[in-house]
Amino acid sequence: MKKNSLYGAVDFTYALLEGYKALNLNENDLAVILMVEHLLKQGNSMVTADVLSLKMSLKIKDIDATLGGLLRRGLISYKANEEGLSINLDVLKEKLYEDLAKRLEKEQVTQMDAKRMEELSKMGAFFEEKLDRGLSPIEQSTLQEWFIAGYKPDEIKNAVLDCLGEGIRNFNGFQKALRRNRRKQDVAKEGNSMVSSTYDKDITQTMKAARELFGED
Repeated sequence: MKKNSLYGAVDFTYALLEGYKALNLNENDLAVILMVEHLLKQGNSMVTADVLSLKMSLKIKDIDATLGGLLRRGLISYKANEEGLSINLDVLKEKLYEDLAKRLEKEQVTQMDAKRMEELSKMGAFFEEKLDRGLSPIEQSTLQEWFIAGYKPDEIKNAVLDCLGEGIRNFNGFQKALRRNRRKQDVAKEGNSMVSSTYDKDITQTMKAARELFGED
């Protein structure tokens, strides 16, 4: 079975209970799969409808129909051996763990987006306080581009405060200060920088990629 990083780290029962609905499994499917896994863990590879009926309140015909449905969907398989047919749940486990990994990744991205929106809101309030006015749409867009480009809130605040101390109160000046400070940091750490005096090469590439993915908005 193809294993992702969650296999072995997350209990199969948890992955099944969290993901069975997304796989269009019903509660009969759920109960049968849980019992099959329970019997497999006990060393019983020959799990049939008759064997399951000894442990479950479902009728044999319902258990047999459930196993047949899972088999037709390719979620379980049988392998012939000297004793007969042994049941296998590897495909089902692969699908469950893949689905769980995708959902966790999506949740993480959502949380990151929420954090970024909160930081943007706080930074917008910071600008309005320091400039004593609201931000124009293009200024709000520029601020968002700084975040996408990787500038941290403290970097932006420090650049703005430096500019205000010099009497500079426009976004062109703020952006030049950001680039200048980033370039100094890069040179100090690595001896060179992707940031020039007129534009950020990495920022331009980042924004181009972002617009290709998400559109101009």
